[in-house]
Amino acid sequence: MSRILKSRDYLMRCLGVLLLFGLISLGAIGGCSDNNDGGQGSTGATTALTENDFGMDLSLVADPVRNLVVTFLEHPDSEGHENDTGEAGRDIIPHTYKRTLEHTFCWEDDDLEAGHFMELGDSGGNEILRLDVNGECVTEIIEAGDYVMTIWHDGRIERNHPIFIIHGHDGDLGARKGETIPEGVLERGVGFLSNILESLDVSIAQTTNAQTVKDNTRTLIISRSCISCNLTNANLTGAVLTGANLTGADLSGATLTGATLTGVIWCGATRDLYKDNCDGTITDKGTNFMWEKKTASNFSDQYTWFESLDYINQLNADKFAGHDDWRLPEAGQDGGKPGLETILLKPFPCKTIVGQLGSSSTPPCIDPIFGPTVGDFYWSNTTLGANPDGAWLVSFNNGMFLNNGKDFRFGLARAVRDVQ
Repeated sequence: MSRILKSRDYLMRCLGVLLLFGLISLGAIGGCSDNNDGGQGSTGATTALTENDFGMDLSLVADPVRNLVVTFLEHPDSEGHENDTGEAGRDIIPHTYKRTLEHTFCWEDDDLEAGHFMELGDSGGNEILRLDVNGECVTEIIEAGDYVMTIWHDGRIERNHPIFIIHGHDGDLGARKGETIPEGVLERGVGFLSNILESLDVSIAQTTNAQTVKDNTRTLIISRSCISCNLTNANLTGAVLTGANLTGADLSGATLTGATLTGVIWCGATRDLYKDNCDGTITDKGTNFMWEKKTASNFSDQYTWFESLDYINQLNADKFAGHDDWRLPEAGQDGGKPGLETILLKPFPCKTIVGQLGSSSTPPCIDPIFGPTVGDFYWSNTTLGANPDGAWLVSFNNGMFLNNGKDFRFGLARAVRDVQ
């Protein structure tokens, strides 16, 4: 244990302690209050929040008595995508004091040359206190109200600096400068942090060496760009991602319900078994089909069955995406092999991605990686067994099979080919 919060003069005065423990690369800030109940109705339980939580929910505020806060203080020259709650070089954590408290803040670090500091300001922008790393502890009576804690990186050390702001409940969890820390405190502190980190589903190595999916989700929402990043199982429900650049991103298992995805760049992106090939096609690894990806200029074009064959023939003549073996897909009816229906989302009727077309009252039952898609009937190459003048269509709205005459001119078309 290389860094531990040490508070002066509170072993006799403080019933609640706000602590920051850390390992070799971790910093520590702490404060203690002369009250331990945090207001009426307090359960005394400590809950964990990360700076990403604050970035994702702008209405979220920390309770200085009940919340542990984990923040990753970036170097001032860090790239913008590493920021979550403030500009590079500072992290901003809003706090609400539910009642007036006397708080003592301390921050001690093994790096004696460190120049990080913390400022606490009120809602009017007035500075209430400043705390320098390795400086004197600061005690202040803080009235009930809203405050902003700003933590500043000194810019000297290039690496990011994980900070844990922890409220503890044991009166012996800190020590005055120069005094011996009670036996067992460090071990309990490490155990407490380990439990918190486990509950956050994050390890020290992960926090210091890699962006988490939550970090990447925050980056995407703010910058509309997340190139070659990990978004597996990300919750992007309702996100506005118009024109977002998802080149090379892995979105396997990500939830996109209600997301606005008009103009998204999917090149090289992965969605479970689907891979965007950057050439206007999508490969389905489950069926070994390569599908045409529709564009804004042709996604709503309608054809008779014969015209859809002409469309396919033209793709082959043009060697679309470098291939000349495109065909109209089959449908699993009248002896036809499953084709069109294999790329539909289930269950039916499907209500999935809103905003794929900019505005649509009928969301298509297809993954958004396939590009703009109309939730209507698509022609198959499967002819009606009882009537060779008819063919099967598949609805991309509800998965329904429909047969109609081949001269029906309101069907859509999507080409497919087999991947060797």
